[in-house]
Amino acid sequence: MTDKGFDERVYTRIGLDDLVTFGVFSLKEKGKEATFEDLVVECFRLFPKRFGLVGYPMYPDSALVNKSWLRCRTDKHLIDGSAAKGFRLTPAGLEVVQRTLFLLKDSKAQAALGRAKEEERSRASKFVQHVEDSSAFKKYAKKNESGINDFELRDVLLGTMQTEPEVLLDSANQLKAYAKAKERDDLGRFLEYVEGEVARRFTKSPGGTRYEGGMNKRRLKSGALDAEADEPEKNNQDIRS
Repeated sequence: MTDKGFDERVYTRIGLDDLVTFGVFSLKEKGKEATFEDLVVECFRLFPKRFGLVGYPMYPDSALVNKSWLRCRTDKHLIDGSAAKGFRLTPAGLEVVQRTLFLLKDSKAQAALGRAKEEERSRASKFVQHVEDSSAFKKYAKKNESGINDFELRDVLLGTMQTEPEVLLDSANQLKAYAKAKERDDLGRFLEYVEGEVARRFTKSPGGTRYEGGMNKRRLKSGALDAEADEPEKNNQDIRS
């Protein structure tokens, strides 16, 4: 992977979201944490004509990167994570990186991409197995949805009774991406059901006030599958590693 950036005649024709996704990949392959600050610098270093501040092209435009990574996580599901905890690529994000590498003609990075995709396949297999083995899925498969209790619903999403609804929903999105990557449509449908139940059971109280879970109201956290729960269940510790 080049240290001097890429040909601007090529990368100026590539979408910002694809370039930001590639920036996450580039940082990871250098062994760096893909924090927001590092991502801003990396995108500017590799693609200065796309990420320079208007009127001051010698400086990076952090707002541009901020808007892009939010789209990549929330709308396109290309990356996971948060500005506070850092980012990582989803299976869909790795496909975008592959397409971007082809356009950039960076042959040296192809081998690195192959390793990253293999690691992601292994990760997907682990999480898909967790969903399939969960008591919630077993009840769902037997059409016993009414028997799925709150703990089982949270457990399949790697949460505890203290995990906030937004974190659970983020986890559901990530698990759906892994189910899709493994072509497990049955698990995808189950996770859609779980997602709906989380929204129905945990996001509103009868009076309309947000219900955060647990005994106390808690500040929102982000990170989903990579976040450390305050009180992780013992049977979830292996799959989080």
